Amino acid sequence: LLLEQKLADGLYLELGANVARQHLNLDPNNFTVVDIDPNRYLPDGSLNPGYLVPYNDNAQMQFRIQDNRAEEYRATLSYQLDLTRVHRWLGAHSFAGLYQDSRSVAAQDLTRIFNVATVGLPASGGWSNDATNQTNVMATRVYFLDGNVPILPDSLQLAKLLSQPAGRYLGASAVETQAVVLRRQSFLAPQKSRFTNETWSAGWQGRWFGGRLVTAAGLRRDDTASYGINATREVIVPEIAGAAADPLKRYFTPAVQLPFSPQPSVVAEGLSRTTGAVLHALPWLSLTYSRSGNFLPVSNASWVDALGRPAPNSRGRTDDMGLRLSLLEGRLAVSFSRFETSAANQARNANASVGGTRNILARLRDNYRTPGDSNFRDLAGPGMYPVDTGNVSDTWSYVAEGYEMSLVFNPSRNWRIALS
Repeated sequence: LLLEQKLADGLYLELGANVARQHLNLDPNNFTVVDIDPNRYLPDGSLNPGYLVPYNDNAQMQFRIQDNRAEEYRATLSYQLDLTRVHRWLGAHSFAGLYQDSRSVAAQDLTRIFNVATVGLPASGGWSNDATNQTNVMATRVYFLDGNVPILPDSLQLAKLLSQPAGRYLGASAVETQAVVLRRQSFLAPQKSRFTNETWSAGWQGRWFGGRLVTAAGLRRDDTASYGINATREVIVPEIAGAAADPLKRYFTPAVQLPFSPQPSVVAEGLSRTTGAVLHALPWLSLTYSRSGNFLPVSNASWVDALGRPAPNSRGRTDDMGLRLSLLEGRLAVSFSRFETSAANQARNANASVGGTRNILARLRDNYRTPGDSNFRDLAGPGMYPVDTGNVSDTWSYVAEGYEMSLVFNPSRNWRIALS
């Protein structure tokens, strides 16, 4: 929504609002590899109904439920001041001030379909007391009957078939010899953050000496706060015996049921500044200069490093100077500039660097904590450490220097040649 109103000569008011919501049920899996089962018989000696029938395996279905909301409200007051009536060298000037209030909420649940009937079966049989362990996950196989391979299905389509009787499931592993009670539950801690930003900014542009000198300056202040959640594992499925007393037999609480922490995890104030000028020294020569320093807040409180510390806010600076030439009666334009850009504490995804840590934690849980080793009683369950979340961040800083040149030549009305 945008409203504009002229208040007086040269004075304008603009009011704007933007409200957006996105709900996404994402299936990141795919059925893209087609195999053939060459085994005529199943391990129990019975005929294999899938013998020589094309199929596809999807080891662990995954569903990501994302719910994002954003609101922005702003007011801009601008004023045009013409001083050429006083003296032509004083030029025309534009002023603008802005106030903006931004709020956003982002949430994501990571779910799979589990057979809750196998949770707590004897570890000697390869089972696990951990409700989120992969031994309790429903794996899927899709057969393409009569040799036909239609459009490959996704996990969302298969999930709709769960209402069919369990007897329709075929297989010969230990999972299919047990009862089948399927539930879709969260297997990792949810990600949820709230971000608020109050912004004040002012800008000015002036044209002097009959337009031969153009100057600009801007200042922006941001007051930001990011709020996170305390993930819990409190979902109790009635079919799992002992879940009320054993947190390991529970599933993660969905994001929608978790309140935000009353205190923000990250609070930041930042100033962004911009100055610049263009001098038309001669009809065919212009000189340019600009300097800017910016502040970029991290809007997602779920972005933490491997130790759970929130990502810091990023800052940057750019200096740019150059010249522009207009030759051959405007048919040839040449520009040359030098720039230096620096950025500090830019947040980036660092999940690839903690894969080894996750594997070590998984082995410690499976080999010691789950079987009941008292020395590992205090080891947190899956999804309870920052490295388990799949949302680990890191920061990097850099400085870049460079030169840019561009040439545009118009040899005739119908031709243009550009080089950069």
